[in-house]
Amino acid sequence: MLRPIGNVLALVALIFICGLHIAVLQAVASVRMVVNYSQSATFSEGLNKTLDGAHPCAMCLKIRKTQGDENKKSEAIGYSQKKSEAAILLPSAQVPVPLVSQSDYAGFVQKTARRTLEPALRPPRSAAV
Repeated sequence: MLRPIGNVLALVALIFICGLHIAVLQAVASVRMVVNYSQSATFSEGLNKTLDGAHPCAMCLKIRKTQGDENKKSEAIGYSQKKSEAAILLPSAQVPVPLVSQSDYAGFVQKTARRTLEPALRPPRSAAV
């Protein structure tokens, strides 16, 4: 019963991680700007005013500020991640030995390829006999 709620929460988290919420907000702001600018001029002039970047609305300014803050945070996180990656790639780091070798897998495939037992039931005959 909780599975659909978990799926919805995972989808919402994915939307926020990918930054789609900002794209949706920017689309809403752009539509509002086109409508507002088109009331005092033609549609094409309103569209040009919206897309030229010289006439941002209050919502656009807030979105730009939010994007700038997120970029600063991601740069700070990226720097610390690079430091941890550098620590992993040190020459003294050892790669663990795999538990199963390629030869073990080949033997397993050969053993499972042969069938030694007959089927318990015979296959059904066709009805169109």
